[in-house]
Amino acid sequence: MRTLNLITAIVAIFTAALPSLAKAGVGTSGGGHVVVCTSRGADALGYVTLLDLYEAQRVLNLTLRASRVSLEAELELLAGQLQIVFGNINGMPRPLTADSLEEWWESRVQYIPGLRAQTSDFGEVPPLPKGCALEQIAIYDDKHDVLQVNMHLWDSLDDFNKAALIAHEIIYRERRINDRESSSQVSRFLVGRIFSTEELSDSRSMLTDYRQNH
Repeated sequence: MRTLNLITAIVAIFTAALPSLAKAGVGTSGGGHVVVCTSRGADALGYVTLLDLYEAQRVLNLTLRASRVSLEAELELLAGQLQIVFGNINGMPRPLTADSLEEWWESRVQYIPGLRAQTSDFGEVPPLPKGCALEQIAIYDDKHDVLQVNMHLWDSLDDFNKAALIAHEIIYRERRINDRESSSQVSRFLVGRIFSTEELSDSRSMLTDYRQNH
C-alpha cells in the first residue's frame, strides 16, 4: 500500500508539472503565434496574421515582399533565403528545396482541432489593436520531433503566412537547440526580415544590427 501511495504521488507531481514544461521553451517545446482580428478596423491587418509578420510591419517598420502564386513557390524562394541566412541548418535536408522543406514539414506536423497546451515563450509583443488577440497556432515538441498545428488557424492563413510559419518553426527550432533560446523574439525578427523587401545577409550580421537598434 505504501508503494502504491508513493507511485500515486509521483504521478500527481509529474502531471502537475506538465503545464510548466510546455512553457519552458528550451529542451521541451517551442510555440508559434498568430494575431487574430475579429474586426477590420483601420488597425487590423487581416483576420489571421503570423505574429512575426505583424511585428515586421508594426514594430520594425519593414515592407513585406510580394507574395508568390502558391505555397510551393513560396517554399522554393524560402529554401534559397534560408541558405543565405543560415547556410546548412542542422537536422534539415540538403540541398534545401521546396520539396525537401515540404517533406520536412509534413513528416512532423499533426493538424489538430485545438491545442491542449500553451507556451509562453513569445517574449515581448507589441500592444494589439482593439478587436485583435494573440492566439497559439503551433507547438513544437523537441523531444519527440513532433509539431502540432491548430488546423482551423492554419486553414485561415494564406500561402505567404503558411510559408512564414514553416520558416518560424525551422528557425526557432534551430535557435532553441543550438543557441538555447527560450523566447521566439529573435527568431520572429529573422522571419520578418526574410519575408520583407530588405536585402538578406547571414544571421549573425542581421542579429548584430537587431541588437544595436532594439
